[in-house]
Amino acid sequence: MRFSYVTIIMIALFVLSGCATFKVEDVSGIKSILDNKIEAEYWASKVKTGYTGSDKDKIMPLYEEAYLANNKWIAGIQLDIQSKDTLKVSQDDYSNHLAGLTSTQFISSAKRTLTSDEKKGLPEKGLSIEIPVGIPIGDEAAKFVTRVINNIVELQNKKVGEARKRIYEELEKAKWREWRELK
Repeated sequence: MRFSYVTIIMIALFVLSGCATFKVEDVSGIKSILDNKIEAEYWASKVKTGYTGSDKDKIMPLYEEAYLANNKWIAGIQLDIQSKDTLKVSQDDYSNHLAGLTSTQFISSAKRTLTSDEKKGLPEKGLSIEIPVGIPIGDEAAKFVTRVINNIVELQNKKVGEARKRIYEELEKAKWREWRELK
């Protein structure tokens, strides 16, 4: 979960370093996509490296579908950053979008398959499951981050284009990796 904090902080720093007219209202959707990315890549890696069950051919296409939907959703945010003066990406925007739905479907499917095989005691199929533990940022922290960003943005007087470019680049780093790349 550390990655999600780092990305949100980096986005905040780039906004802070940058502009007087670009307003950040809500970044909880970006936090949601990062949380899902971390968990999805974890499960995809487990499936790819150690799972030999027959469901593997059903699980990985779900990852590919989520991968495409999430990267498309990030590209939409990047377009908004370049064309709008406000960054507002709520958690509901993500959860109700195809990106959030496909992510949830993949994560649930992978978890269910891998943990049920382990419970059945099938050593040839099962894996040693290590569920990642992290502290979610929460609504309070998201509100705080948004408030800090907005307060400092008002104090800065740099070009909006530079800040947008930097946020765009950070979001580019947040895109999902193809499952073939996962190790």
